Amino acid sequence: MAHQALRVLAGAYKIIDEQPEEVSNETVEQDLIFTGLVGLIDPERPEAAREV
Repeated sequence: MAHQALRVLAGAYKIIDEQPEEVSNETVEQDLIFTGLVGLIDPERPEAAREV
């Protein structure tokens, strides 16, 4: 998708039984289940070409 000039976003989730005491990248962003990729069209704005 990046070769097609699309912005690429990945999605993932995690099922938790209770909120962890400490919420941080190390405690939350582990053992995620990958759901997929999404490609978004992000066309260049006409006025951006004039600014270069």
